[in-house]
Amino acid sequence: MRAVLIGRFFEAKGQQLAVQAIATARSAGADIELDLVGPGDQKPVRSLARRLDVDDLLHFHGATDDVGRYRSNAHIALMCSKSEAFGRVTVEAMRAGLPVCATDSGGTPEIVIPGVNGLLSGSGDSDALAANLMSLESDDEFRLSLATKAIETAEQFNLDRYGDEIAAAIGLR
Repeated sequence: MRAVLIGRFFEAKGQQLAVQAIATARSAGADIELDLVGPGDQKPVRSLARRLDVDDLLHFHGATDDVGRYRSNAHIALMCSKSEAFGRVTVEAMRAGLPVCATDSGGTPEIVIPGVNGLLSGSGDSDALAANLMSLESDDEFRLSLATKAIETAEQFNLDRYGDEIAAAIGLR
């Protein structure tokens, strides 16, 4: 199984948490590959991956205007931020048909419904994230059902809908 995490390399974005979860999954017998995509300093994350002996499972990519190619190669998306006001990356992953394994922080729980369109783990809890990853890795049917619901969820977050709601709220429609 391949996961993707898209975001600036920055401690608060959770790449290190994701690497720890990949290491935990490996020690339990599951080799889950992870694409890490985004600008910023990759050195701390690369160093952690070497220390945890999972650097062979990680694929580092810098900034890109074409995140779609990374999503199209993935089975799931990760959102590991310590606090994300509104997870645009989460909605974009769902729109691409990816269930999301995310941390239960910020606005993310308003988007990810556990067991429906993705799975949540506590912020900073790499063991719970690893357990979520392994549950999706071992159950294709469950993962695919989450993917279907993820697409439906993403449809709720479109410009036309928001425009109509705002116009109605201010009395233009």
